[in-house]
Parts: sequence; C-alpha cells; structure tokens
Amino acid sequence: MSPAIDRLPPGPRWPAAAVRFAMKHRPLRLFEHGFARYGDVVRYEAPPLRYVVVARPDAVEHVLLRSYRQYDKAVRHPVMMRLMGEGVIMTNGDRWRQQRKALAPAFQPRQLSRLVDGIVETTNEAVEDWRRRDTQEVDVHAELGALTRRVVGRTLFGLRGGETAELGEALDELVVRANLRGDRFWNLGLRYPTPRNRRFFRAIELVDRFVGGLIQERRQGGGGDDVLTALMHAHEDSGLAQLDDTELRDEILNLFFAGFETSASALTWTFLQLSRYPAAVRGIAQEVDRVVGDAPLRFEHLTALEYTGRVLDETMRLYPPIWTNERVAGEDDEIGGYHIPKGTMVAVSTWLLHRNPRLWEHPQRFDPERFLPERSKERSRYAFVPFGVGPRTCVGNHFATMQAKVMLATVVRRLAIDIPLTVPRPTAAITLRPAGPLPGRLRAL
Repeated sequence: MSPAIDRLPPGPRWPAAAVRFAMKHRPLRLFEHGFARYGDVVRYEAPPLRYVVVARPDAVEHVLLRSYRQYDKAVRHPVMMRLMGEGVIMTNGDRWRQQRKALAPAFQPRQLSRLVDGIVETTNEAVEDWRRRDTQEVDVHAELGALTRRVVGRTLFGLRGGETAELGEALDELVVRANLRGDRFWNLGLRYPTPRNRRFFRAIELVDRFVGGLIQERRQGGGGDDVLTALMHAHEDSGLAQLDDTELRDEILNLFFAGFETSASALTWTFLQLSRYPAAVRGIAQEVDRVVGDAPLRFEHLTALEYTGRVLDETMRLYPPIWTNERVAGEDDEIGGYHIPKGTMVAVSTWLLHRNPRLWEHPQRFDPERFLPERSKERSRYAFVPFGVGPRTCVGNHFATMQAKVMLATVVRRLAIDIPLTVPRPTAAITLRPAGPLPGRLRAL
C-alpha cells in the first residue's frame, strides 16, 4: 500500500462514550460538525467500532455501486431483525441477489400502474375528511402518516376502510418501536418483559396473524389487485422458485416500512416547504389543472407532472428520507485517498451530500428549478441519491416516489395544510422525521 493511502481519514479525538452518545442522539449534528472541520471523509472512533462518514459523489459511486460486493449492509438492531425477518432490506450476498430478482417483477411499470387508482381513491377519502375538519389544528406528520399507512395498506395488502383499524394500531406501535431502535444506554433490549416490549410483541403477533391470513386467502384462490398478489406470482416472470409463506411475510413487511416510512417522511417535509413557499403550491396546482384537468389522475399523467416532481426532489434533497446508507467494508480499501481498514463501518451521508456547498449552489435554499435539465447537466449523478444508488437501491423506490407524487397532486387540488413558519428539528430515525409533533391547520379550497 502506498504512503498516500496509509493514512486513516481525519476526525475528532473524543472519548468513545462521547462518540457513541452523539451517534445515538444527534447524528446529524455530529456529521455536520465533522464535515465543517475535517471535510467530506471523516473518521469517528468508538472501539471496537470505527465509523467513517463520506459525503462526496465519487465515494457514493465507489461504495454503493462499483464496489458494492465488498461492502455489506450493516448488521441491524434486533428490533429490526425481529420485525422484518430475512426480507430484502435485511440480507446480504447471494440470498439478497435472489430476493432482489424475485421481487423485481412486482415493481414493473405495468404493475405499478394498477395501483394508482387505489392511491387516488384513498387519498380523496382522507381529503374529504380533512375538508370537514376545516380550520382544525392537527399534527401534520401524524395525519400524513395515517394517510400513507392506509394507502400502503391498500396497495400492498388490498385493505380498505375499517379493515385497517386494529392492524393500523399494531403497525403504529411497530413504527414507534422501530424508530427507537437506537436504544438508549439504559434500554434493556427485547429480552426483558418491559411494558414497551410486551406491546411490541403483541403488535408483532397481530401483524403476523393478519398477514398470514391474507397469504392463505390468496393461496386458496382469493385473488387481489395488490402487491402481495403480485409477489405471489412474481416467480412466473423471474424464473425462480415461488416465495413461501415466511418469505412473503418478510418481504411484505419490508416493503411496508420502505413504502410507508419514506413516503410519510417525504410528504411531511414537502407540506412544510409548501407552507413557506406559496408560489410552489400555485405551480403544482396549475400543473395538475393543465395535465389532469377535471379527470381522475392516472398513471399516464405522472410523467407530465414535471414541476410537482421537482418540488418533491428538492424537498428530498433538503430532507432525504434515507438520511444515511451504512455499509461494512469486507476488505481493506481506499476512499478519497484514505485507508479504510476491513471491518470499518462506512456511512454514505445523504444529509451531508445533499447540502454540500461544493455540489449545490446555495444548498440551504429551497429551489425546485435547480432540477431543471439545463441546471442539472453539469452536476454529478451521484450528488442526489435520496434512495441510494446501485444494485442495493431501495426496491420500492419507484413505488414510494409514485405514491408521494400522486398523493401530493391529489391533496393540493382541494386542500391546503398551513404550517407555522417554524424550523422543526429533524430526527434521524428509520427515516428523517420531525422531532415531535408538527402542528398545522387544515384549510379547504
């Protein structure tokens, strides 16, 4: 190894306990401090863990694309393993490659196009309810989360209306527990019968029974127009063995959290931006009127909703749902001229990458037009990666993006969500979400 890459990346020389505390409680602030002081490749030491944060396009390409085989996904917390099992988000190596191939047919455009009607119908039902609550103050993130859960429940499981009530409560509990997976120092984990753990296992049992019942219903000939049904028939296109019941359960819950969490996060931050920038609201509404008119929104309209897509992209640049992509170096490597020893945890920080002033002009400014083709042509394709990049890109990213665009276009036509001009602190959980409630008022148009 040449002297140039004998050097480890720079970073703070803090006690291990201080690093662990910052990683668990304020990782975004920790990353920002490291970026400002040490640059776009920074090392944090908390033995036995060595953690390197990168925020440069060539490192994104290297870790997530060109050398992805030597960078496995990081080991997950036991809560996530119990919740999502051996689904595609959680696995590595040959098993992951087989799963990815098995799932791909369920997310082809012809399959996604069948889901748009259900997304529009479910969103319109929520808008009707919100319009009846005109001027009422709500927790915007909670309301959008509940809507997204209903949409995902319908598109993944074929659920409608009251069917989701008990299941919804269980899924809410799982979302809350999963977002606490960065356990505090005094947390006892899953081994002990604490009230939180008992609620978690009750919720898991309910969801397992419900999903298992749906699978058996489909096996016995009860067809459906949803992702679960598509997954059960995906082997006909993939050439692989049909997924068994356990595999279906794990994959559908992986997709639920991928679709629910990312869309809820993206929509929450988008409506926050729309409250600050009325011109963006007018731009979306005018585009939807021009493209869709009085007709129901259809899959074929989505490509033409260009400005709506730019608003979503700019929001996900500022507030990326997937705020970091963690990998473990399977062998010694080099990134940015620095030595990366085997076993190092390497985090591609989407949060820092999307706010890097060397990549983005006025990076703190909300400017959807920066995604116009003429303003994007000189920008690295690896400067904007809200769902990652490469073979391990979220398998449901097209579904989540489509869902968010349909929901946004549907709501803006008939309802405003006014949020006070505050700057809520983002918290880095499964996805990037506001820390605490986000108060706002519903206003019928």
